[in-house]
Amino acid sequence: ISLLNENHEPVVSWRIESAYPVRLSYSDLDAYGRGPLMETLEICCEGIRVVNE
Repeated sequence: ISLLNENHEPVVSWRIESAYPVRLSYSDLDAYGRGPLMETLEICCEGIRVVNE
């Protein structure tokens, strides 16, 4: 997983081992609003480590 800056360049990256999804959820959608729809993916994993770019 990588966090990107405004130029789509990696700022920091994480290596996730043995991951699988446990939950997927969405924010409420307002047909008259201009706000974004937020999607949340929750994962479970055995290990996480920061990878320097």
